[in-house]
Parts: sequence; structure tokens; C-alpha cells
Amino acid sequence: LILILQLWRKRSRWLMGLPILLLVIYFLAPGAVRSRLKVSMKPDYFSNAERIQMLQVGWRMVCEHPWLGVGPGRVEKLYRNYLGPSVPVPKYHGHLHNNLAQIAAQFGIPVTLAAILFCLILFRNLFTAAGRAESRERRFLCQAGVYSLVGFVVSGCFDYTYGHSLVLILLAFAVLSPLVTEFEAPSADVRAQEPSLMNGQRHS
Repeated sequence: LILILQLWRKRSRWLMGLPILLLVIYFLAPGAVRSRLKVSMKPDYFSNAERIQMLQVGWRMVCEHPWLGVGPGRVEKLYRNYLGPSVPVPKYHGHLHNNLAQIAAQFGIPVTLAAILFCLILFRNLFTAAGRAESRERRFLCQAGVYSLVGFVVSGCFDYTYGHSLVLILLAFAVLSPLVTEFEAPSADVRAQEPSLMNGQRHS
């Protein structure tokens, strides 16, 4: 995903050849890898079926409790209440394997909209910082922050990434580093004025 974003950002011609590269990697991969990729595309594969069921349960929870949700930490406890008596229950259903579904089920629609707004503002701030970046190092930090946030959002479609503290720590480090301005290196004008200020202090 990061490679695709980087090639797209640079308008590289290699982007057109990327599908061919992926096909080559697929056919050169071991048989077990190719088999895993094939079954992962099937809706009736147990992992996919469980996630679809979790999304349905989350939707029922939101419909029943749209404003405040079922409460933090109560999804696992109430999960079976939103299934039929003969419907199989996943072995692990502590969360719904989806950020939006989990937040909406736990806290309601208003908190979910606030979480989406937070991500949009964070994206905007990162792009703004990238546009103002004057050094290569600063641009690298901004791009790393954007790619980290994209990865967090995309992976959040298939897992509850807000539930992993280590992920949140790494994400905060990646996306907040380019936004910290207190420790920026002084500009060229400021550095040029420092010797004159030092000389003035000596004469005084």
C-alpha cells in the first residue's frame, strides 16, 4: 500500500507495471501462500464469514443504541444477544474487528463521527505540514506520518486497531513528530542574527 501511494504521489510510470509485479510475485510464491490468498477471497471462508457476522452484530447494536452505544467493554458480553439461537459464535468475539463498527457499537454514532473528524483533521494537518516543509528531513517525517495514518485507517477496516496500545503508541510517534514545532531548528534568518546579538551583548 505504501509503495502504491509513493508511486502515485510521484506520478511514476512504474505504477502501471505494479499489477504485473504483483502477478509475478504471486506465481513465484510458495503454494501455501497462493492457497491462502485464494481462500481469503471467498466470502464463506471462516475468517471472512466471522467478520461479516461481526459487522451485522455491530449494526444491530448501533440500531438499538444509536446515541450512546452499548457501553465500553460490553460488546463481548452482549454479542450472543444479537444472534439467533442456532447461529455459530466465533471463538473470539471480544471486539468486532473493525474500528468504525466497534466505536459505534460501544459509544454510539456521535463519538464515531468525532473519531472520523479527528482523522480528517489529522490528515489535513499532516498535508499542510508537508506543504510547508523546507527540508528533506521534514518532508520525510510528514510523508511517514501520512503513510502511517493511512495504514492505521486501512488496517482498521479488518481489525480493531484502537484496541492495541502498542499500535497507538507507534502511531502517535509517527503522526505527531512532524506536527511538533517547538523543537524545530532555527531558520536561516534567526541563525544569521545570532552572531550580531552575541556581539551586542558583549559590548554592553
